Amino acid sequence: MLSINLKGKTALITGVSSGIGFGIAKILARAGCNISGCATSKPDSSKALAFREMLDEEGVSSIYSCCDVTDLLQLKGLVKDTYTEFGGIDILVSNA
Repeated sequence: MLSINLKGKTALITGVSSGIGFGIAKILARAGCNISGCATSKPDSSKALAFREMLDEEGVSSIYSCCDVTDLLQLKGLVKDTYTEFGGIDILVSNA
């Protein structure tokens, strides 16, 4: 298995509530990457809670935002929140 150290890096990933986005978040978290994830699922939904639980198990810092990626104002808020929390974005996964 490929071993990559991304400790201290931050990934912003869209579409993290299930499927490919969830899987990519898990792989990057296992490499030590902090995760800023978004999806259209509300923060208290079972999908969003599963996302946060998975990242807690991986031991990385994370934030989750309910965001419609077709809405420029919501996207700007997502990027701003990521910069505020982590100081920048090293990896962008546009999965939605």
